[in-house]
Amino acid sequence: MKRILALSGLLVLLALGNAMALVDRGEPYDTNSWVQRFEETGVGNFNFMQVAMFTAGDLFEAPVFSNFTDNRWKSAPLTGTPVLAWSIGPTTTWLQFDITFYGAKSDPLGFTFQAYELLPGGGWTLKESVDATWNGSGWSFAYGNTANLTMPVIPETTTLMMALMGLGSVAGLRRLRKS
Repeated sequence: MKRILALSGLLVLLALGNAMALVDRGEPYDTNSWVQRFEETGVGNFNFMQVAMFTAGDLFEAPVFSNFTDNRWKSAPLTGTPVLAWSIGPTTTWLQFDITFYGAKSDPLGFTFQAYELLPGGGWTLKESVDATWNGSGWSFAYGNTANLTMPVIPETTTLMMALMGLGSVAGLRRLRKS
């Protein structure tokens, strides 16, 4: 019963939201692809982020979002296309995270980053839209084009809650096996 209450409390916290203004942090580093640290702050409350490549032929690599400063944030797996990804977590006004890109660090690329506040009872508010461009050695950021915005890929509440409960169950099973 205590576990059910704790899980319910976690789900309620994840449904709430806080802030953003995208900047890069530190030097990018190579893995099999390459990773860049980013920070989102200064745009008020946010609890959902999505990225979409706008340069042809460039891809993200799973997990696209990782290494959050708040470990309650989760990255959704790529769904059929490695050019679009999203992440969700408790409402915040500041967050650092890594984004993983496929290919060589010297290759230019561009993506749109969007931060949202998901509203209780459904709906969303766009907090920020930024076009981030990598020229092979440095980043530039510009306000994203909001004229052609489409509804973000936000799962319906029931699906999201079921997915989070499944993640919680897996974590619980891991703890049981360790003890």
